[in-house]
Amino acid sequence: MLIPTRGRYMSIGVGLLSYPWMGTPRPENRIGQRYNPHTFSIIHNQPKAPTEDEGQEDMFMKIIKFLSLILLVMAVGTTGVYAYDFEKDGIYYNILSEEDRTVEVTEQSYWGGGYSGKIVIPQRVFYGKTYTVTAIGGGAFVNCYALRSVEMPSVTTIGKEAFRDCNYLKSVEMPEVTTIGEQAFWFCEALRSVSMPSVTTIGFRAFSDCESLTSVSMPSVTTIGDYAFCTCDALTSVSMPSVTTIGDEAFWSCWNLTSVSMPSVTTIGNSAFIGCSALTSVSMPSVTTIGNGAFSGCDALTSVDIPASCTSIGSNPFTQCTALKEIVVDDNNPNYSSADGVLYDKGKTTLLSWPTAEGGINLPLSVTKIGARAFYDCDALTSVSMPSVTTIGKEAFYYCEALTSVHIPASCTSIAGNPFQRCESLEEIVVDENNPNYSSMDGVLYDKYMSTLIACPGKKSSIDMSSSVTTIVDGAFYDCSIRGSVSMPSVTTIGDEAFYSCDNLTSVNMPSVTTIGDEAFNYCDGLTSVEMPKATTIGDRAFNGCSALTSVDIPASVTMIGDYAFDGCSSLTSVYCHWERPLECNPMFDETVLANATLYVPDGCVDAYRTVKPWSDFANIEEGGYSGIADATASEVVIKVIDGAITVEGGDGTESAPVVEVYSAGGVCVYRGTDTVIGGLTHGVYVVKVGGTVQKVAL
Repeated sequence: MLIPTRGRYMSIGVGLLSYPWMGTPRPENRIGQRYNPHTFSIIHNQPKAPTEDEGQEDMFMKIIKFLSLILLVMAVGTTGVYAYDFEKDGIYYNILSEEDRTVEVTEQSYWGGGYSGKIVIPQRVFYGKTYTVTAIGGGAFVNCYALRSVEMPSVTTIGKEAFRDCNYLKSVEMPEVTTIGEQAFWFCEALRSVSMPSVTTIGFRAFSDCESLTSVSMPSVTTIGDYAFCTCDALTSVSMPSVTTIGDEAFWSCWNLTSVSMPSVTTIGNSAFIGCSALTSVSMPSVTTIGNGAFSGCDALTSVDIPASCTSIGSNPFTQCTALKEIVVDDNNPNYSSADGVLYDKGKTTLLSWPTAEGGINLPLSVTKIGARAFYDCDALTSVSMPSVTTIGKEAFYYCEALTSVHIPASCTSIAGNPFQRCESLEEIVVDENNPNYSSMDGVLYDKYMSTLIACPGKKSSIDMSSSVTTIVDGAFYDCSIRGSVSMPSVTTIGDEAFYSCDNLTSVNMPSVTTIGDEAFNYCDGLTSVEMPKATTIGDRAFNGCSALTSVDIPASVTMIGDYAFDGCSSLTSVYCHWERPLECNPMFDETVLANATLYVPDGCVDAYRTVKPWSDFANIEEGGYSGIADATASEVVIKVIDGAITVEGGDGTESAPVVEVYSAGGVCVYRGTDTVIGGLTHGVYVVKVGGTVQKVAL
């Protein structure tokens, strides 16, 4: 049955009565509109007023039937619901313009999958008048698994996701098409070759994951969108004589691509050919811009010529090009130069890329800057001398696995983050004592006054962090070999990815920390305990993948928990929360944790937690017995930590010895008695209560 919806026909695959008073859509209402199954409304004329022969009961029944129809449509939802202007010979159309008499092919059903076999789209179609077929609408053939081939002689535009997931589509003829929309042929895994003589623009992910595609002919194309041909595994060669712009990651992981000719290309996007491991040669005589990592991982590439026209080169475009022995820059290039396979700026003061550096190297005295990722993944580089360097760029030595030691000269006044991440053999970073901005102790890199920890060598297994350190920068311990526990008594800020993937780290004591950055402890899968009594901010994925973490104590001071902060913490058995009013957030506790772990909350607050997500998802919520502990204060008792033991001085004004209660950060009483020295406790944060005095201490 067809019923009108927003000026379109909607077909419901069930038997319904027909109601003439619902009216008929007018063609002019249909132009340019699209059906949205989530917001559709039924267009109808007002019911006629009852005549003398049509009593109130008849009108009542009409209303009941109409309401029943609405409820049925709502129940059907999107299943079996179709939207189009008209159908002709098994193809469904929407009218684009009555004035121009143009139509587009549209989906047979909202979920797609309705077309099969060989489809020939006519140039013209008659529906009361003659229309020209100029477009394939968005999602028109989506999920049509049985579709084998399509011919479209007059179509000029292919819309977004038009043929997405047509897994068995082998051939497409589109002689007049000029524009291919986003994801148009995404996951067309059987598509082997494409000829598009008139196409000028290929959109985002247009042919992404077309794993059988071996060749592409695109003589008129000028723009290739981001990810347009990414992971087209079978693609061996590409000819693009008119292309001027190649988008980011356009040919990412086209593993069998051996050669690329791009005589007119001026812009190559970031990571455009990343992972094209079979690429042996590149011709780009007109290029002006080469993006970050444009040819990263092209480990068969042996030489590159950079023309005089190239005026902008992003951070190391030749990372992991292990066979690249020669980078040649035209002598007339105004911005860049080369020597001995190394890419420099024009004056050879900035080293931009040395993709095959190995052994011990000595930088020329003229070099004052090392660019971002300049030595990225130079896994045979063992040492580097940089006597005149003033600036070391971001990730400059990232993944230099054989690098054992680094000496920072007195001249170096700027270091971007931790440039030595994932240098797993690095034993020490030594800073000249005359350096005005930086210092080192026990091989660890700090700022001059040791208030900021910048980089820990990857091979270092332990660290005794000074009480002067208040900040740990982004990635400072990234993938380090630090074992056991780390205590950071004065640190207030831990940067993003600070301890990322420190597999051997088992416990962290951070009594003063207020801010824990995004992914700070991501994938620390040996981490079993964390103390953070003053935390206010826990970043996105802060403890993601900490699969050995058994309990977590979240203080009342926390005002923000980022998305997925505890995702993958599959061993959690206890979660302690100290808010009286629970914080709404999305830490993404595992299903097993929600089902089996116990959530401990302040006394009298269980009902409050049962109404706020994610806490309401816990099957087990219990009172923790620590309500009010953190709020009491008094001045008659002095509580100290001396020689690793809690020491109580003074009393509550009574003649008898005061009762001392010691609670773990999770609210569990670990000692109750009258001793004034309580020893034998493990490292961590404790709450000590003596009469009206309550104080937190760190052992």
